[in-house]
Amino acid sequence: MKPNILFLVIDSLRADRVFGKEKNQNTPNIDALIKKGVYFSNAITTNPYTGQVMQSIFTSKLPLVDRITKKSHLKTNSKTNPLSLLKNAGYNIVTTTQEDVFLHGFDQKFDDKDIFDSEENLYNGLSERILKKLNSLNEPWFYYIHLEDLHLPC
Repeated sequence: MKPNILFLVIDSLRADRVFGKEKNQNTPNIDALIKKGVYFSNAITTNPYTGQVMQSIFTSKLPLVDRITKKSHLKTNSKTNPLSLLKNAGYNIVTTTQEDVFLHGFDQKFDDKDIFDSEENLYNGLSERILKKLNSLNEPWFYYIHLEDLHLPC
């Protein structure tokens, strides 16, 4: 049986507030996810902009090396990018993502897309949508959730 994969991105969350010796917030749910799953305690970003960072994660390439553009980044080396590898391994590829992330071309790799607008957040219905989606997924699944609740408006 293949494990399900939850890939949770909380845009603008500072790791030093929720993990490690200097932690100053009470985060029981994040603590439980860290204890039961995989947590990357040492990460370096490829770019200060979310879209380019997610491009790097989903292509396993640096944006400047591959000259990734908004429209073609996931087409590059499409048979070996992480989402294609998961799809070829039989995973149902699902996302709940803010609409701006899809401006970077991510929509073409997902079997099921729940796109929310910039006004939606966990406190006004998004959490219920995510839980409903989790309960309806066909296994095995890869579920990418990208939350923007902490991100200030640009």
